[in-house]
Amino acid sequence: MRECKRQGWRVVLVTKEKQQHEDWPRESLDNLFTVPNDADADSFIRLVSEIARRVKVDRIVALEEYDVITASLVREHLCIDGMSSGTARRFRDKLAMRVAAQKAGINVPEFVHTLNYEDLHSYMGRVSPPWILKPRADVSAIGIEKLHDAEAFWRALERLDAREKHRERSTHYLLERFVAGDVFHVDALLNNGRVIFAEANCYGRPPMKVAHEGGVFRSFTLRRNSDERKELLRLNRQLIPALGLRCGATHAEFIKGSADGRFYFLEVAARVGGAYIAEVA
Repeated sequence: MRECKRQGWRVVLVTKEKQQHEDWPRESLDNLFTVPNDADADSFIRLVSEIARRVKVDRIVALEEYDVITASLVREHLCIDGMSSGTARRFRDKLAMRVAAQKAGINVPEFVHTLNYEDLHSYMGRVSPPWILKPRADVSAIGIEKLHDAEAFWRALERLDAREKHRERSTHYLLERFVAGDVFHVDALLNNGRVIFAEANCYGRPPMKVAHEGGVFRSFTLRRNSDERKELLRLNRQLIPALGLRCGATHAEFIKGSADGRFYFLEVAARVGGAYIAEVA
């Protein structure tokens, strides 16, 4: 927001009521509007449409990952350039991004949508545990569960389907083969669909371990002439076009299997790395 203001843009912030008193750079804001805490995408569309009656809106920027799809829907309603909702879903839906990566020829741990019972039985008969149960829409390692047998999976499925909100039930999850190994991330910038900058890094500990077991979150940049860096940058160049992003920042994660030494795609986001990675990398 500060940079937009420095470049001469008029900056209008739209946020939820509970966040209006956060430490925003108010010296860079021309206006601040709020929506109710339970606001859905339509609420944002209505408010931004009213703002646009009086102020010309040229760009819509999502400030966090949970806002990516909402921002894309507002863009589409106002016919503003930027990421479409279809592209946004490939960067927010862990199932959709895996399907896209697999179609692009990138290694992905065997996975299945937790939807069709026949498919699930077939998957568990074909792919040995442990498995990882993942929510399709949550960020980082939130909501991830490691399962060691079919009984544990069916118990988890029953528990999910007992939840009140449909978006928290099992059809909003996927099951994936657990791969042990070091986790890497490639952070990149794109312009006109082309990667113009990318760097490969390795987490000190896998994010899932830090989230579930504690410890210090850290990351380091790979040596420029290393084979790992070269392969990760190649995979990232192969991945990003398959997701449809034309302009912006990406943060893709890959794991190097300790059993076979191969890189597998884990997930990708249309943003810079979190946990202060962008500030310290």
